[in-house]
Amino acid sequence: MIRLRKQTKFIIIILVIAFSVYLGLRRSNLMNTFTMTKQPVDIAKAKKIFSNKKNSKKITLEYKVTNFDKIENSINEILKSTSSKKLYADYQNRYRTYLMEIPDSSYFGILSKLRSSDNVINENLQNAPGEGFETNIKANVKNQIIAKNRIQELINKSTSPERMKLFRIQLEKIQTKIDSLENQITQKKHNSENALLLLKVISDDPGSSLKSSIRTFFITTFILLIVMVIILFVFYYFILLMIKLMKIVGIRTSRGSSSNYNYNYNKSYGRKVKRVYKDKKNHKKNNEDKK
Repeated sequence: MIRLRKQTKFIIIILVIAFSVYLGLRRSNLMNTFTMTKQPVDIAKAKKIFSNKKNSKKITLEYKVTNFDKIENSINEILKSTSSKKLYADYQNRYRTYLMEIPDSSYFGILSKLRSSDNVINENLQNAPGEGFETNIKANVKNQIIAKNRIQELINKSTSPERMKLFRIQLEKIQTKIDSLENQITQKKHNSENALLLLKVISDDPGSSLKSSIRTFFITTFILLIVMVIILFVFYYFILLMIKLMKIVGIRTSRGSSSNYNYNYNKSYGRKVKRVYKDKKNHKKNNEDKK
């Protein structure tokens, strides 16, 4: 059995609680909630991803709400009921940003549902240009395939090893171009079949964000406390198991061996010693009489 001092136990408990509270504060951003009115709305990262994507349909919706829960529930329902994907999300006290890719088959249903909210304050729709770019890629692929077939014929007819080696190098380069063009066609098809949706949700109620942060803080701290207590118990019993295994194989600690040695010594050779203390004054007087 491992014994710990009372002070050591208190230190472990304080460290566990302090660490849980620290992570709870970081997760909930509770300390920043009181200054949320000064927090700027920064969605530069989401806009950069949004602009770099080549989807044929792009739409931006901006909301002003008093509670984030409603829009969160709508987004989760969209993700569960359709094959939509969340590409990016940013959760702040004053605002939240979501970037999703939704299939074209569910585009109008999802858009009408999101537009039905009274909290929409801004909407922007972008459409990509026509199919001329894709047509050029397909034509280029056909030309590369023709060139590939010609080189293949030259390889079959050639008898010179050096020329065959050069033809194979050209054939590999052409095949690499064909693969790259076909990947572009595949990506273009994906972009035409999926629309990009950027949602910017701004809180109009500082109190609701404060409540949300407090709730997140308490939930996170409580869960972390339970997890860390479980980890401590597992670690404690793991140490006990290791000590038992060491005793089974004959490995003993230095403390245990010394205690056994003292016990055997006292048992075999221990004896009581009677000490006599003489009075200093009488001892001095006797010395003077002797002189």
